[in-house]
Amino acid sequence: MAKSIGTLAHMLLAPVFEKNPFVQIMIEWPAIVGKDLASFTMPQKIVPNRETGDILYLVAMSGKEMEVWASSCLILERVNQYLGYAGLQRIRILK
Repeated sequence: MAKSIGTLAHMLLAPVFEKNPFVQIMIEWPAIVGKDLASFTMPQKIVPNRETGDILYLVAMSGKEMEVWASSCLILERVNQYLGYAGLQRIRILK
């Protein structure tokens, strides 16, 4: 029986997604933070920091930095909930 391209892609890429939670975060970003925040933000990278907690770097559209900053606690809460642990402690906003 023929399988859809999406099903085949999921089967091939599932091991990559499982090993790299950041890839999952990028793909699921609108579902994690909501469509409104996702419309002007994109996760760039996660930098591990054992002393103070991991840092999530976000790219924000010009003029939206203050809104991202004001929503930073909510973003951290939602991403940590998605990951299943409270590893992220800070957000850095990039332009």
